[in-house]
Amino acid sequence: MKTQKSLLLIPAILSLAWGLSGLLAPASMVKMLGIPATDVNPELLDTQAVLSVAQLGLAFLALWMRTITEKKALAGGMTVISLIFVLFGLQGILRNVMTKGLASNTIILVQSIVLLLLAVVFFVKRKTA
Repeated sequence: MKTQKSLLLIPAILSLAWGLSGLLAPASMVKMLGIPATDVNPELLDTQAVLSVAQLGLAFLALWMRTITEKKALAGGMTVISLIFVLFGLQGILRNVMTKGLASNTIILVQSIVLLLLAVVFFVKRKTA
C-alpha cells in the first residue's frame, strides 16, 4: 500500500503544477502549448482557467486518495487515475496527429507518452500484495 500512496503523489504534483500555472499565468501556458498569440482570445483564457480549476480538483482528489486505508478502494482509485492518464495521453497524441503530424508540438507529444507510461505503471501497481 505504501507504493500506491507514493505513486498517488505523482498526479497530485502534476495537477497542482499545471493547475496553478494555468490560473496564475494563463497566457504563458497557452504560449508554451504552441498556440499562436493571434489565436489567444479571452474565451480561450477563460477555458484555460476552468481547466486549471479542474486540474486543482484532481490534485486534491489524489491527495485525498492517499488517505484511503482499504486496499480494494485504493486499487479502484488507482484504476481511475490510470484511466485519466490514458485519456489525457491519447488526447495529446491525437491532437498532434490531427494537426500537423507528430512533430507539431513536441512538448505535448512527450507529455502524452509519459502520461501513457504512467497509466501503465498505475494500472500494474494498483493492487497490493
